[in-house]
Amino acid sequence: MTSTMSHNPNPTKVGDKPADPYTAKVHQNDVPLKVKMDSLLNFIHKCKHGMLTTRDSNTGLLASRCMQLSATVSPPP
Repeated sequence: MTSTMSHNPNPTKVGDKPADPYTAKVHQNDVPLKVKMDSLLNFIHKCKHGMLTTRDSNTGLLASRCMQLSATVSPPP
């Protein structure tokens, strides 16, 4: 079976644009850490549920379980 998709020599870019604009934005050095943290916390509060996945070091098998945000703690001023 042959693939009709062409091979991209640089998987981080599509043409002259980043393949994942969200990852590119995270790696910008001019964004303050507080802005990044506030954005992450806002995302967590909106999602409310997520999957926690761990890997067994002996077998390499993955185990996933649904997690729910139970509480948050405000950082000290």
